[in-house]
Amino acid sequence: MNTTRDLFPSSFTVDCVGLLSGQEYTYTKTFSTAERAEAYAAEEMKWEGTKRVRCAELGFDLPGDYWNADGTRIGGAPLPIRNVYDLLLASPDGQVTRCQLAWKAVAAGEWAHAEHFLRNAVEEEGATAWSLAAQRLADNYRERVPA
Repeated sequence: MNTTRDLFPSSFTVDCVGLLSGQEYTYTKTFSTAERAEAYAAEEMKWEGTKRVRCAELGFDLPGDYWNADGTRIGGAPLPIRNVYDLLLASPDGQVTRCQLAWKAVAAGEWAHAEHFLRNAVEEEGATAWSLAAQRLADNYRERVPA
């Protein structure tokens, strides 16, 4: 027997599976509305490394934009994050200031500062596709720091 609770869930859980440095990882976020869950899932599917996005309550299980460890593309949309400005435009509300600081540091050639701001953002944001892109940029900036 279906109840109202079964037909109208009070929360929607989105599960994402991705690939970082050759290792698979998973993360989950819960939303109070179907619209928010759908918007989050649609955004997560665009990011490099996202392998699969699913939500049991809404009945979808979709492949994302997935890349091999050697950088060859399997499918999906083009990589949306190419530089710190792209990262800033896509940043979650809580990371805008850190991204602005990283952007200014890059403009000044202060690679160590830019890396520091991005690593702090990654640590605070947790396991999301956005933080994966920020982590990759921070790794790139570390390589530019003079020895």
